[in-house]
Amino acid sequence: MTIIISLIAMSTTVINATNNGKQELKLYAQAYDYVIKDSINRGKIIFISDSIVDIDRLGFSIQLKKHPDKIKIIKQVSKSYWFKNFYSKEIATLFEKSNRLSINSKSILFFSKVENGTLCADLFEKRKYSGIDYDWISLMNKCNRYLFFFNKEGKIDIVFKQIIIFN
Repeated sequence: MTIIISLIAMSTTVINATNNGKQELKLYAQAYDYVIKDSINRGKIIFISDSIVDIDRLGFSIQLKKHPDKIKIIKQVSKSYWFKNFYSKEIATLFEKSNRLSINSKSILFFSKVENGTLCADLFEKRKYSGIDYDWISLMNKCNRYLFFFNKEGKIDIVFKQIIIFN
């Protein structure tokens, strides 16, 4: 009896994780659509990195002052631990077709993890010899950073943008 209950609990956890994963992929797709439709990116061909990177959300403090409810969310996210960039098979699969068409693009988009209904994206112009590694491409470069907040229905609630200069 205990084994059956454990198996049911494990399968429920796997189903929930799968559903959460599908929901997160929808958030990445929405964020990508927003970025490519942004007026500064119209007409650009953008390659999407298959790595999830640790992108700082605290740099939006000036914009967040007008949104105290969002500040609380960012403070919760900022308490989470730093993580090493990692490959995401799901992101690679989601953007596989788009990336085949944009392999020689001059722009590359990196995503953070989805945390507490937020997601960050950094859009860089590729430089000669920078490759597609976040640490290399961000070295002495600048990017357009986007901070997305999603509502409970999984739709974009609000987006903040800024230019980040890396030294």
